[in-house]
Amino acid sequence: MRFSDEFLQEVTLRSDIIDIMGQSIKLQSSGVGKFKALCPFHRDTKTPSLSISADKQLFHCFGCGKGGGVIQFVMEQQGLDFQEAVIYLAERANLDIPKNNQNNEDYVKNDIKKILFEINLECAKYFRSELSKSKKALDYAKERGLSPEVIKKFGIGYAPSNNKILDILEKKGYSKEQLNLAGIIGTAEDGREYLRFKDRLMFPIIDLRKNVIAFGGRAFGDAMPKYLNTSNTPIFNKSYNLFALNFAKNSPTPYLILTEGYMDVIALHTAGYSAAIATLGTALTEQQVRLIRRFRGEVIICYDSDEAGQKATKRSIDLLAKEGIRARVLIQPDCKDPDEYINKYGASAFGDLIKTAPIAIEHLYEDIRAKYDLSTSEGKIGFARTLALELAKIDSEIELEIYGRKCAEMAGINYETILSEVIKAKKRAVGANIVRPQQTQISSPSVNRPSPDKELIKLILNDQTALDMAIKNLTPEDFDGELWQSLASEFWNGKTFEEINSNPKFAENMNEISELILNDEQIVDIKLAATELILKVKSNSKKRRLDEAAQSGDIERVAKIMSE
Repeated sequence: MRFSDEFLQEVTLRSDIIDIMGQSIKLQSSGVGKFKALCPFHRDTKTPSLSISADKQLFHCFGCGKGGGVIQFVMEQQGLDFQEAVIYLAERANLDIPKNNQNNEDYVKNDIKKILFEINLECAKYFRSELSKSKKALDYAKERGLSPEVIKKFGIGYAPSNNKILDILEKKGYSKEQLNLAGIIGTAEDGREYLRFKDRLMFPIIDLRKNVIAFGGRAFGDAMPKYLNTSNTPIFNKSYNLFALNFAKNSPTPYLILTEGYMDVIALHTAGYSAAIATLGTALTEQQVRLIRRFRGEVIICYDSDEAGQKATKRSIDLLAKEGIRARVLIQPDCKDPDEYINKYGASAFGDLIKTAPIAIEHLYEDIRAKYDLSTSEGKIGFARTLALELAKIDSEIELEIYGRKCAEMAGINYETILSEVIKAKKRAVGANIVRPQQTQISSPSVNRPSPDKELIKLILNDQTALDMAIKNLTPEDFDGELWQSLASEFWNGKTFEEINSNPKFAENMNEISELILNDEQIVDIKLAATELILKVKSNSKKRRLDEAAQSGDIERVAKIMSE
């Protein structure tokens, strides 16, 4: 059996390497999105030599040299071949396994998910074109501060009240069954089919692979429901996706801003805060938190200031803490949401709120304090125990002491008393697979200096600027070695690392790739390093071509290379 690229990418997207590895080995935090562990593949060591990246979804042991992505880990750990490991992960993620004996090309052609991606893309183009034709939609967009640039960036459109889109899609050969499966049409209780989105401002929901997977529609005026999302489909599950994460993951900030809805996200991006994301009509889920953890170790919660928003804030704090993500809470005085606050006070004022957003424990302090009478011994004990449960979620020992002492001082309780309860709470947290607090840093192993080709590939794998510079100045053939040429070719053709990571043709090379990416060596000046490496790779490429031409006796080719 051979699997399509789309299926393999879906398997790896649904299979978080931290979750998979954390089930069998203890992981120790070593920085934002990074973990260390004792290698399970050679047990004669007491030193954590295994490095794991939540961002890149890779592991590598600098002791035994084993490494790769989540598929390679399952292969090594359970003694499975590539196909068996993919099936194991697919079943774990509740994905339907393709039952076919066709080759990859035939399978992709008939893959229903591919068809649904196509349908959604056609709809997105149609909605975008219809926006310019609707005065009501354009006036509403202008009223909400949606500039032409923002409309283009997010692909915002308009779904008219007519059924024209159905005619367009049917003419392109898509059946009503496929349109129903995509969530474009629905079926009423009486069996009547209807168009799901009518007379709404449309927001395409785009995944990390730049596919349009669903839509959110915003009604005008008092029409209900106010927001209508695509129901779950074979390519969309609202619990597994986040609006605008495709943009926010590239933000330069060390945090993500978690909001409640589309307009909040768009208002923040318009104001220059590109780290904003939103859930899709549901409360934050565990799956969404794990997705966040791949990209950031800190989240600023920016929910509505009403009672429902504050309840959601508390629940989100707990979910984030379970996954080792640091949470801060942004309060918007006199305003319900970020959109209203920015319109009222300006973008820079919102930036001040970000800077002063308190850590979760400070935000929760007042709620905890209100539950107990601190003038009594019973009240102080209850307060200390409840506060300790929240303090126990803090990773950093320094932060634990700072905030623990601050809360103890405000409550008039001895800090040592609270610390004693924190220690008890941590001990009661039995069964946690991830040991997050860390007192010492493990130094990275010394390695021989890689070739310029390998060093440049490492930069490309970790930095978009290096990739852009390399594409502008080199071709894949300039790299020395079949592996580096193949990797460069994938990037030059617009493939993402997620796609490369799930490509079976690189399965045998993931040890070398993971070692290159997870080596802890830091480069301060990316542009300077990229410039020097590009020059070296280009120079070495010319030398190789010159040697080949000289050995073959091709004088004209030698002269041409010399004149470059």
